[in-house]
Amino acid sequence: MFEAEFSSSAEIKGSTFNDTSSNSNGGNTSIDIDRNFSVQFEDTTITMNDADVVIDLGGYLNLIREEIRRNTGSPTVRVKAGIFEVYNGGTVSDINCESGFSYAPVDDVNGKTISPPSCKDLPSTSSSTSNFIEITSGTCESNGYKNLISNHECSQAVGEAAYIQSSTNRLAGCFEYTYQNLSVWEFNVHKLSTVTLPDEITNKLLCKQ
Repeated sequence: MFEAEFSSSAEIKGSTFNDTSSNSNGGNTSIDIDRNFSVQFEDTTITMNDADVVIDLGGYLNLIREEIRRNTGSPTVRVKAGIFEVYNGGTVSDINCESGFSYAPVDDVNGKTISPPSCKDLPSTSSSTSNFIEITSGTCESNGYKNLISNHECSQAVGEAAYIQSSTNRLAGCFEYTYQNLSVWEFNVHKLSTVTLPDEITNKLLCKQ
């Protein structure tokens, strides 16, 4: 139904997906996100008769509002080695994390079965940012560093799920964005951005050696 991979991203808004197949016992996967691909579903409803969603190999799936529903069988979402984030009222009944590299941070655990429960916590910021460099002027390249390559890597580095951007009006890479005293981490996938620090709405950019 939907397969995405290889270090890119997509943002899907106000859509409806309906998979009527019924052969999950044979390994049916309705949505497959892997190999550092990032997908954001916003105000989008996904209904599967008897299938699952799989996130693997550094994939990242973000559900904002609305629902991923599996009518028959379980689990609805399998996180093998990646991140599945749910917030702003997003609904999914059951999430199964299948490795030590599986994370499923959600803003409201009510009505959601997360197995094991510990996978809802991303790695702590103190342990994960030690291999990264924060800069407040220029770009990663102008300071002799490299940009982070994916939203998944950005989320792991900062210890929280980063928002996905695709804009020439934002810094490329992983940065902290401030608006009306609210600071959030974002990852801009647009490689043609020419924005540099200092910037009115950006506090810092995260780079790596």
